[in-house]
Amino acid sequence: MPGSKFMVIKLRELMKTAVFAVLGVAIIVALIYFAVGRLGDSQAVYNPGIYSSQIELQNGNVLVEVKVGKTKIQKVSVSSDSETVPVFYPLFNTVAEDIGKQVVKQQTTELEIEGDGSVTTALILDAVEESLAQARK
Repeated sequence: MPGSKFMVIKLRELMKTAVFAVLGVAIIVALIYFAVGRLGDSQAVYNPGIYSSQIELQNGNVLVEVKVGKTKIQKVSVSSDSETVPVFYPLFNTVAEDIGKQVVKQQTTELEIEGDGSVTTALILDAVEESLAQARK
């Protein structure tokens, strides 16, 4: 039969090729696993929990609590231990709620301070930043 060709494959060469292919795939999988594992750890910014700091005012103290997850700020709440704080600082609670929502929405304490509650805003943002410093890894 003219034109017939035979192909000879040596078992030894076939085994070497298979071993190197398996090793190559294993190395690539290991590199991807460790690279993704490292990226997942570096994304964790905070130790999850609730952290607090205190603002001392003339007529009482205000407690600022910040709840954080691994990667984001979840909630900012403000409470006072005195009944005189809302009386002497009537806009404090309103400004605190607004600032808390903005911090959670923008995930930063670097907000523009303007208007009537600028001093109150600065106090609250400083307290939130202090709480976040406690939460950072």
